[in-house]
Amino acid sequence: MKMGDLWQYKEPPPPDNPYIIETRIGRDTTFLNGQTYGSVVTNNYGYGDTIRPVNYERQIGNKVYRYFPNQQKEFLVYDFSKNIGDTVSIFPRSSRDTSIVTVLDAGLINIFGKSRRYMTFYDKEYPTTLYWIDQITDGIGITFSQFEPGVQYSLVGAIIDSTHYGNVTSVSSIVKEIPDAFTLYQNYPNPFNPSTTIYVRIPKGVSYSLFIYNILGERIRTLYNGRGNGNNQNIIWDAKNDSGVRVSSGVYFYQICSKRFSATKKMLLIQ
Repeated sequence: MKMGDLWQYKEPPPPDNPYIIETRIGRDTTFLNGQTYGSVVTNNYGYGDTIRPVNYERQIGNKVYRYFPNQQKEFLVYDFSKNIGDTVSIFPRSSRDTSIVTVLDAGLINIFGKSRRYMTFYDKEYPTTLYWIDQITDGIGITFSQFEPGVQYSLVGAIIDSTHYGNVTSVSSIVKEIPDAFTLYQNYPNPFNPSTTIYVRIPKGVSYSLFIYNILGERIRTLYNGRGNGNNQNIIWDAKNDSGVRVSSGVYFYQICSKRFSATKKMLLIQ
């Protein structure tokens, strides 16, 4: 990974879907453990322009480690010396969820006119039902990903160490194609006490969920799980968790998630 490298993905089908995910390598970051990591920055260009949380990764030989700032620790996430069926690592993703990474598949794939080795990793979150599948190809990086049934995307182009592969679309061209259909607005009031209203706009009939997270990244409330109506929807949070207990003052995050869109914003509760 070098600063400036990028990868672009599309969600198939159809092939003309403007939903594009772009991953770039930003500046190196050194944390308190003394290790330096490449900053992996991902943007969703489609149905809303959303920046995902930054991943911090470093590779040592056949192993790739990811640093989790909330826990101030690094954990092994990929190991290319393993065999199909092997467990790569088990690590706490949060105080409630644990990731179990195994090797799902391996072999050869023809990509960008050349046969290359690949390995597929399966990351299962326990005890939740979430999972991630990443196919990583030698010399290219992630060429296919899937998270939850029906949500998948494939590599369409990349720039790696100044070498171009496939078709890379300019950001300006992507933005022109994006339909303005998904929107997450800032909550009001903010700061708030005792409650606040979250405003969302989701196309009619599209399923989505609205979650509340604390500063540690722990999901404390599923506020909404249903379908959009094509208009602005106002959803009230009463500052309580899923158990009905009022939470303490502090910074919280609210996130909407659908198959084609996710967005996160910050809010402040003052008791």
